[in-house]
Amino acid sequence: MEPQRQAMTAGRWVAVVASVLAALPFGFGVLSVASSVLSTSPTADPHGYALIFGAMLAILFGAVLFCVLPLTAPAERRRTWSLACLAAFVTMVAVLLVLLSTQ
Repeated sequence: MEPQRQAMTAGRWVAVVASVLAALPFGFGVLSVASSVLSTSPTADPHGYALIFGAMLAILFGAVLFCVLPLTAPAERRRTWSLACLAAFVTMVAVLLVLLSTQ
């Protein structure tokens, strides 16, 4: 007898779409902060707007992403995914704070 496959429900599809839509500005924010901090040119970000708005984008959309991402997992693995996403979010905020404090 073949084990039953779990079909993706509509709620999981909505979570996948929301995760993708949150991942795009999150990635842009992280890249803008990293490029501003790691740039050696003083004219790259003279006023620090990339740091300010990039950090805001990364933290806000990172929180959305890491809250919605566990909903894409099967029901029996959501707790594990939730803990992993919480650890990833705390790590991401810590790395951003380190990047911002080295400026």
